[in-house]
Amino acid sequence: METTRDDKSMTNSSLWITCGQLLFFLANYHVFVWCFNIRII
Repeated sequence: METTRDDKSMTNSSLWITCGQLLFFLANYHVFVWCFNIRII
């Protein structure tokens, strides 16, 4: 039981880390496109 609990917590933490990186990347991409559009205009 303990091993399964540890595995679940590890997978959950890794999932949260990947989600955080994805959100961070999307935020940076959104800001970059926004600034690029302002420069074009």
